[in-house]
Amino acid sequence: MIPSELRAQLGPALGGVFYLHGADEHGKESAARLLVTAHLDPATADFNHDLIHGSEVGIEALSSALGTPPLMADWRVIVLRETQGLAASAKARAMLVETAASPPPGLALILLCTVPDQSAARFYKDLERSARTIEFVAPSMNDLPEWLMERVETTLGRRMGETAARALAQAVGNDLSIL
Repeated sequence: MIPSELRAQLGPALGGVFYLHGADEHGKESAARLLVTAHLDPATADFNHDLIHGSEVGIEALSSALGTPPLMADWRVIVLRETQGLAASAKARAMLVETAASPPPGLALILLCTVPDQSAARFYKDLERSARTIEFVAPSMNDLPEWLMERVETTLGRRMGETAARALAQAVGNDLSIL
Protein backbone atom coordinates (compact mmCIF):
# COMPACT_ATOMS: atom_id res chain seq x y z
CA MET A 1 0.00 0.00 0.00
CA ILE A 2 0.97 3.60 -0.48
CA PRO A 3 1.96 5.09 2.90
CA SER A 4 -0.76 7.08 4.64
CA GLU A 5 1.15 10.36 4.22
CA LEU A 6 0.65 10.15 0.46
CA ARG A 7 -2.58 8.18 0.18
CA ALA A 8 -4.82 11.21 0.71
CA GLN A 9 -3.14 13.05 -2.16
CA LEU A 10 -2.40 10.19 -4.56
CA GLY A 11 -5.05 7.60 -3.76
CA PRO A 12 -4.50 4.06 -2.48
CA ALA A 13 -3.84 2.32 -5.81
CA LEU A 14 -0.33 1.23 -6.66
CA GLY A 15 1.42 1.81 -9.95
CA GLY A 16 1.26 4.44 -12.62
CA VAL A 17 3.10 7.70 -12.98
CA PHE A 18 3.75 9.98 -10.02
CA TYR A 19 4.73 13.58 -10.80
CA LEU A 20 6.38 15.21 -7.78
CA HIS A 21 7.29 18.81 -8.51
CA GLY A 22 8.06 22.05 -6.71
CA ALA A 23 10.80 23.83 -4.82
CA ASP A 24 10.86 21.59 -1.71
CA GLU A 25 13.56 19.08 -2.64
CA HIS A 26 13.39 17.39 0.76
CA GLY A 27 9.65 16.78 0.43
CA LYS A 28 9.99 15.38 -3.08
CA GLU A 29 12.82 13.04 -2.08
CA SER A 30 10.94 11.82 1.01
CA ALA A 31 7.80 11.11 -1.03
CA ALA A 32 9.85 9.33 -3.70
CA ARG A 33 11.48 7.09 -1.07
CA LEU A 34 8.05 6.20 0.35
CA LEU A 35 6.71 5.39 -3.11
CA VAL A 36 9.73 3.24 -3.94
CA THR A 37 9.32 1.34 -0.66
CA ALA A 38 5.60 0.82 -1.31
CA HIS A 39 6.21 -0.67 -4.78
CA LEU A 40 9.60 -2.38 -4.71
CA ASP A 41 10.13 -5.94 -3.56
CA PRO A 42 13.58 -5.93 -1.89
CA ALA A 43 14.25 -9.46 -3.14
CA THR A 44 14.07 -8.35 -6.78
CA ALA A 45 15.23 -4.74 -6.43
CA ASP A 46 18.36 -5.34 -8.50
CA PHE A 47 16.19 -6.23 -11.50
CA ASN A 48 13.31 -3.82 -11.02
CA HIS A 49 14.66 -0.49 -9.79
CA ASP A 50 16.20 2.17 -12.01
CA LEU A 51 17.44 5.59 -10.97
CA ILE A 52 17.73 7.91 -13.97
CA HIS A 53 18.76 11.56 -14.24
CA GLY A 54 16.96 13.51 -16.94
CA SER A 55 20.02 15.63 -17.60
CA GLU A 56 22.11 12.53 -18.35
CA VAL A 57 19.83 10.01 -20.09
CA GLY A 58 19.36 9.57 -23.82
CA ILE A 59 16.02 8.91 -25.44
CA GLU A 60 16.94 5.30 -26.28
CA ALA A 61 17.93 4.43 -22.71
CA LEU A 62 14.79 6.10 -21.35
CA SER A 63 12.60 4.25 -23.85
CA SER A 64 14.27 0.95 -22.94
CA ALA A 65 13.77 1.51 -19.20
CA LEU A 66 10.11 2.45 -19.65
CA GLY A 67 9.46 -0.52 -21.92
CA THR A 68 11.05 -3.17 -19.71
CA PRO A 69 8.45 -5.13 -17.75
CA PRO A 70 8.98 -6.15 -14.12
CA LEU A 71 11.06 -9.29 -13.62
CA MET A 72 9.89 -11.81 -11.02
CA ALA A 73 7.85 -9.11 -9.24
CA ASP A 74 4.65 -7.11 -9.55
CA TRP A 75 6.31 -3.74 -10.09
CA ARG A 76 9.17 -2.14 -11.95
CA VAL A 77 10.10 1.14 -10.26
CA ILE A 78 11.81 3.93 -12.15
CA VAL A 79 12.80 7.14 -10.39
CA LEU A 80 13.48 9.90 -12.89
CA ARG A 81 15.25 12.80 -11.20
CA GLU A 82 15.71 16.13 -12.98
CA THR A 83 12.75 15.51 -15.28
CA GLN A 84 13.11 19.12 -16.44
CA GLY A 85 16.35 18.04 -18.13
CA LEU A 86 14.24 16.26 -20.76
CA ALA A 87 12.01 19.24 -21.55
CA ALA A 88 14.15 20.29 -24.52
CA SER A 89 13.60 16.98 -26.35
CA ALA A 90 10.26 16.72 -28.17
CA LYS A 91 10.57 12.92 -28.27
CA ALA A 92 11.26 12.65 -24.54
CA ARG A 93 8.39 15.01 -23.72
CA ALA A 94 5.99 13.02 -25.88
CA MET A 95 7.17 9.72 -24.40
CA LEU A 96 6.73 10.88 -20.80
CA VAL A 97 3.32 12.47 -21.38
CA GLU A 98 2.12 9.37 -23.24
CA THR A 99 3.40 7.11 -20.45
CA ALA A 100 1.68 9.29 -17.84
CA ALA A 101 -1.60 9.16 -19.76
CA SER A 102 -1.46 5.39 -20.28
CA PRO A 103 1.17 3.68 -18.11
CA PRO A 104 2.03 0.08 -18.95
CA PRO A 105 1.01 -2.58 -16.43
CA GLY A 106 3.55 -3.15 -13.69
CA LEU A 107 5.21 0.28 -13.95
CA ALA A 108 5.68 2.75 -11.11
CA LEU A 109 7.36 5.79 -12.65
CA ILE A 110 8.29 8.52 -10.18
CA LEU A 111 9.11 11.85 -11.82
CA LEU A 112 10.93 14.42 -9.68
CA CYS A 113 10.91 17.84 -11.27
CA THR A 114 11.81 21.42 -10.51
CA VAL A 115 9.91 23.52 -13.00
CA PRO A 116 11.98 26.55 -14.07
CA ASP A 117 10.75 29.87 -12.68
CA GLN A 118 8.18 31.60 -14.86
CA SER A 119 7.93 28.58 -17.17
CA ALA A 120 4.73 28.32 -19.14
CA ALA A 121 5.81 25.15 -20.95
CA ARG A 122 2.92 22.88 -21.85
CA PHE A 123 5.03 19.82 -20.97
CA TYR A 124 4.74 20.47 -17.23
CA LYS A 125 0.99 21.14 -17.42
CA ASP A 126 0.48 17.95 -19.45
CA LEU A 127 2.38 15.89 -16.86
CA GLU A 128 0.41 17.50 -14.06
CA ARG A 129 -2.86 16.68 -15.80
CA SER A 130 -1.97 13.09 -16.81
CA ALA A 131 0.01 11.81 -13.82
CA ARG A 132 -0.77 11.50 -10.13
CA THR A 133 0.60 14.83 -8.98
CA ILE A 134 1.80 16.51 -5.81
CA GLU A 135 3.37 19.95 -5.68
CA PHE A 136 5.94 20.44 -2.92
CA VAL A 137 6.13 24.11 -2.00
CA ALA A 138 9.16 25.29 -0.05
CA PRO A 139 8.05 26.36 3.43
CA SER A 140 8.08 30.01 4.37
CA MET A 141 10.33 31.23 7.16
CA ASN A 142 7.21 31.62 9.34
CA ASP A 143 6.34 27.91 8.93
CA LEU A 144 9.81 26.59 9.75
CA PRO A 145 9.78 26.82 13.57
CA GLU A 146 6.62 24.72 13.81
CA TRP A 147 8.00 22.22 11.27
CA LEU A 148 11.27 21.96 13.22
CA MET A 149 9.53 21.43 16.57
CA GLU A 150 7.32 18.71 15.11
CA ARG A 151 10.20 17.02 13.29
CA VAL A 152 12.41 16.93 16.41
CA GLU A 153 9.58 15.42 18.44
CA THR A 154 8.61 12.76 15.87
CA THR A 155 12.12 11.71 14.84
CA LEU A 156 14.10 12.16 18.04
CA GLY A 157 11.40 11.94 20.70
CA ARG A 158 12.56 15.24 22.16
CA ARG A 159 11.08 18.69 22.43
CA MET A 160 12.50 21.82 20.89
CA GLY A 161 11.43 25.20 22.20
CA GLU A 162 9.99 27.80 19.86
CA THR A 163 12.88 30.22 20.50
CA ALA A 164 15.44 27.56 19.57
CA ALA A 165 13.44 26.59 16.48
CA ARG A 166 13.22 30.21 15.33
CA ALA A 167 16.96 30.72 15.88
CA LEU A 168 17.82 27.56 13.93
CA ALA A 169 15.48 28.50 11.08
CA GLN A 170 16.96 31.99 10.97
CA ALA A 171 20.52 30.65 10.89
CA VAL A 172 19.98 27.88 8.31
CA GLY A 173 17.13 29.11 6.12
CA ASN A 174 14.36 27.05 4.56
CA ASP A 175 16.37 24.22 2.99
CA LEU A 176 14.71 21.27 4.73
CA SER A 177 17.39 18.80 3.68
CA ILE A 178 19.93 20.79 5.73
CA LEU A 179 17.56 21.29 8.64
